[in-house]
Amino acid sequence: MLQTRVKAGATAGVVISSLMALLFTLIQLADQFVPAWLPQAGHATAITLRVPFGAPAGDADSARGAELTYRARGVILPIGTTLEPGNPTHRAVLAYEAQHWPMKAPGIAGLFFIYLTLGMTLFTYLRKFGQNRLRLLRSQVGVAVLMCAMMVVSKWMLTFTSLSEFCIPVAVIPLWVATCFDRRTALVVNVLLAFAVASLLHFDLVLLGVALAGGGSATLLFRDRKKNRHLVVAGILGGIAAAVLMAAMMVLLDGDFNVWADVSRSWGSQLMGCLGGGMAAGLLAAGLRPPAERLLGNVSRERLLDLTDLEQPLLKKMTREAPGSWEHARAMANLAEAAAAAIGVDALLTRVGAYYHDLGKTVQSKFFIENLLPGETSPHDGLDPDVSADTIMKHVIQGTKILRDGGIPEPVVEF
Repeated sequence: MLQTRVKAGATAGVVISSLMALLFTLIQLADQFVPAWLPQAGHATAITLRVPFGAPAGDADSARGAELTYRARGVILPIGTTLEPGNPTHRAVLAYEAQHWPMKAPGIAGLFFIYLTLGMTLFTYLRKFGQNRLRLLRSQVGVAVLMCAMMVVSKWMLTFTSLSEFCIPVAVIPLWVATCFDRRTALVVNVLLAFAVASLLHFDLVLLGVALAGGGSATLLFRDRKKNRHLVVAGILGGIAAAVLMAAMMVLLDGDFNVWADVSRSWGSQLMGCLGGGMAAGLLAAGLRPPAERLLGNVSRERLLDLTDLEQPLLKKMTREAPGSWEHARAMANLAEAAAAAIGVDALLTRVGAYYHDLGKTVQSKFFIENLLPGETSPHDGLDPDVSADTIMKHVIQGTKILRDGGIPEPVVEF
């Protein structure tokens, strides 16, 4: 009856990391499972083809063993582009794809162990250094699911759209982690997720830098978790930081960066991609915040506010059947909320937990002195002390059952 949520141990960390690494590997190799998507000279492309920044590429002959030339500027060929053998850019793309399609077994194994290392690093950190709620199995599985979802979205965008890779809203996951837990964990998640997303373009250095700058800046500049608009603002600021860093890296790699020429590329603009990715991350973080919080085992602010409504059936039950205990709960809520605010933890959750913590006293309210009327005889007067003590302590079990039957979120029940 009093069982609480399960904490994740070392074994759970290994299992979650292994499953996540396997799924990441399958996502990375998804396009190679469809032979019809293999690019061929003279045929239209079935998927978007991309050459990462800084990737070595050349013509078809150089792909068979001649010295490769170094290309700093990435290439995007949209779906339906006919690959012309006489086009130097198309030859470079074919040469690059010939090197990486299909990926050999050693490469797949290496990729899996890279992902496994990222996962083990994350879940060991959560288990050893994360706050108490991050050590729960529910929270760690939620983080893994959100990261896998971002990998799926990233792979889909890279494979089926001609948008700049910088449009990927990587920052949305760190923003959710920051709102539910803390910024430090959000920064760790952002670093590992940035490496995972960059791996989809063979660890593209510029994409990695943009993801790190965008997610990290959004996390650090996020101000107030109570207001959704701050998530949008943080996402936009993260997009600006990512755009600045991207331009700086392009100057370093290419020797220059023409802002106006880039912006004129419309949907293919790298600067607009950074800004759009940041804005999309902020909007997604605000719009999908409730389901993301539930997935992470958190209780949304809206739900907590609903639970403070005195029209809530269980609170009405307490005011009616145990009025003295209700006054005690209100006093405790005021004290606990002030204490929680002073140490920087969730003050609203603490208030709600205090409201409901003595609900079990409604079962036998007269066994608790605060519910006795002036001059009323206590039922304990005629009981054996052991029976009296058991009756008092039983209100914890009874309250837990009432709360769980009433659909009250588990973080509140645990109070």
